[in-house]
Amino acid sequence: MITAKEIKAAIKNRYPSLKKVGVTTQNGTDTTFSVVIPFEQRDIARELRAFCEQFQRVDRCEVTGEILSGGNTYVCVYAR
Repeated sequence: MITAKEIKAAIKNRYPSLKKVGVTTQNGTDTTFSVVIPFEQRDIARELRAFCEQFQRVDRCEVTGEILSGGNTYVCVYAR
């Protein structure tokens, strides 16, 4: 399982111009990573969201396509 520290390192490696990157974790039945970048660098947020998709894992029902509860990993990107 990926950690917030590993996600932050991957982001800093891919986007060295980002001045501040904060990555926090919320655990429950699913895991959510929140990636926060400075508002002044919001122009890169869309590209960063696409980059972070590699860290997401969502299990779906094979029949209905519904998202199954538990064990999923989400990554959200915010510019603040």
